Parts: sequence; C-alpha cells; structure tokens
Amino acid sequence: MKKIVLTKFNTILSMLLSLIGFSAIGCEEAVMYGTLSTGFQIIGYVTDGNNSPIQNIKVKFDTDSTYTDPEGNYILFSDNIDDVTLPITFEDIDGEENGKFMTHLDSINLNEVEVNEIKTMNIILTEIITDEEDSTH
Repeated sequence: MKKIVLTKFNTILSMLLSLIGFSAIGCEEAVMYGTLSTGFQIIGYVTDGNNSPIQNIKVKFDTDSTYTDPEGNYILFSDNIDDVTLPITFEDIDGEENGKFMTHLDSINLNEVEVNEIKTMNIILTEIITDEEDSTH
C-alpha cells in the first residue's frame, strides 16, 4: 500500500514540475550573465597648445556625451556597430572660465574599431585669442 501511494505521489509531483517548466517557456527573453555584448569605449584627454589639460570640454559621440575632468580626461561608450563613420565633437561650453577654445570636429570610422575595443583619441584644442589679449602681447 505504501509503495502505491509513493508511486502516485511521485507521478503527480513529476507532472506538476513538468507543467511549471513548460510554463516558463513562454516568458520574455531572460538576461543571462556572461552574455556577449557589443560596442566599444573611446577614451582620451584634451589639452591646449601648451599641453595643459582643459576641464569642462563637452565631448559628444553618437548618442553619448560627457565632459572632461580636471585632468582633461574623458570616457565615452557606444554600442553602435554599424559600418559607418560617425562624428565626434569637442566643444568648449564654459565660456572664458578656462580660456576660450575653438570647437574641434573629428570622426571615427567604425570599420577600423574592433568590437569591445578601447579606442584612444587625444585632442589639442586651439585657443581663441581675443583682440584685448592680442594687443597686450
């Protein structure tokens, strides 16, 4: 008698566990740890003509933008892996707080960047000299 009860219990338990397993099949796509990702980083620094770092320069690439830190460093991320060339812009947005610099436009050819690569791009910005500064020199 005990053997029959255990057999039926195991059968019912197995069927319930099977139903639970099959119901999970219709769920949305699960995020898995260790899943491959695509994209790359762009890192670098921005300096003036005297090789001094420039803070608060806005760096914009694709859909990401950031500002340089006090040492002129920046980090950008992009998950765009299309075979295109995209512009990268370095823009002085703080006025004359740390000098006035011309906006620098450049580009990155994504054909030349490997997936998950860190691309380094260091820039020297040209300072805008006003008439007042020019007359004192």
